[in-house]
Amino acid sequence: KITEGSLTKDDCIPQRIRFYELMIRYHSHFEDFFNMSKSYMKIYDTVFAEKFDGSVADGRYATLESKLAVLANLVVFLILAPACDKSDGIKVDQDERAKKLWEERKSLLS
Repeated sequence: KITEGSLTKDDCIPQRIRFYELMIRYHSHFEDFFNMSKSYMKIYDTVFAEKFDGSVADGRYATLESKLAVLANLVVFLILAPACDKSDGIKVDQDERAKKLWEERKSLLS
């Protein structure tokens, strides 16, 4: 079992990023946009940290453009979050703008 607390050390940066990428995939299966945005926030915090040198696995987050893509996804899924709030009974399918945003971003997750 992996806990978030075990990934806080500076020598665990690649594992931390991979963990949150997997959490994004997990939450996307349930269309849980709020938790997806929280995972993107954790990645964003990690890649913009002073100690991050861009050396994650294949260098995915080495450029400013790729780092800003993380920020863009964070914002998009945060915007989508109210559209899928299960307590209100509102589904993404009922909001055409939210549905379009989700379909655009869904292909990027595969």
